[in-house]
Amino acid sequence: MHKILMVFLLIFLLSACRDDTLDEKTYADFEHLSAWDDSRHDDIWLIYFYHPSCGACDEIKMDIFYFATHGSVPLYFLNAGNAVGRSPDQAIQYVPTLVVMQGSQYIEFVVGVTDVRELLSAFDANRYELP
Repeated sequence: MHKILMVFLLIFLLSACRDDTLDEKTYADFEHLSAWDDSRHDDIWLIYFYHPSCGACDEIKMDIFYFATHGSVPLYFLNAGNAVGRSPDQAIQYVPTLVVMQGSQYIEFVVGVTDVRELLSAFDANRYELP
C-alpha cells in the first residue's frame, strides 16, 4: 500500500512540473513578423521560419513554443507562406529554419529538426558564440 501511495505521489509531482499550457498553444499565440527586415532588438534575437503544414515543424513545435516562452533570447515567428520581401540569405528555402539576428544584421541560420534543437540548446546553456 505504501508503494502504491508513493507511485501516485511521484506521478502527481511529475505532472505538476510539466508546462501543460504549451499543449494548448498554437502558432497564432506567439508574436509574428511580417517581413525579414522587421528588426526588433539591438542584441541577439531569433526568427523561427515555419509552415503550419510542415511535419518537421510540427515535430519540434513544443520545443519552439517552450523556448519562445522561457528562452534566453527573444524568438519571433515567421510563417513561410506569409513572408514578405527577401530573406536575409537567399539560401533559406526550407522549413523549419532558425535564423540568428543581431540587431538588423543576419548572422546565420540552421535548417532541420536536429540542428534547430541543437541551436536552441546552445542558447539555453549560454554556449552560443557568434561565427
